[in-house]
Amino acid sequence: MNDDLWTQFGQITNHFVNSYANLANLKVDSIHSIKDLNSIWTAIRDCIIKAVKEVIFHHKVANNSTQRLPKLLTQLQLDIKKVNQIYYSFKASNIKSSNWPNDSQ
Repeated sequence: MNDDLWTQFGQITNHFVNSYANLANLKVDSIHSIKDLNSIWTAIRDCIIKAVKEVIFHHKVANNSTQRLPKLLTQLQLDIKKVNQIYYSFKASNIKSSNWPNDSQ
């Protein structure tokens, strides 16, 4: 982005804001509820997104992130982890070192 594009972005954003009836005549005392605030914010967001699409250049980039595992495989990994936790909690060395109620007999 250069200064010219930022200026153009600001001008186009102002144009879109002025084209919305509820934004063109917006005053501080015109917001009476959260619903009013949300609708105004939605309109502002829409104006900014429209301006971005018109001014800012973009291009597609290949996905460089690692491939996510299928949901079934992820669930199986979680299940194996739980089974391992149960196994290690009942391992003989862990049972002998703990204070079981019947250990004193």
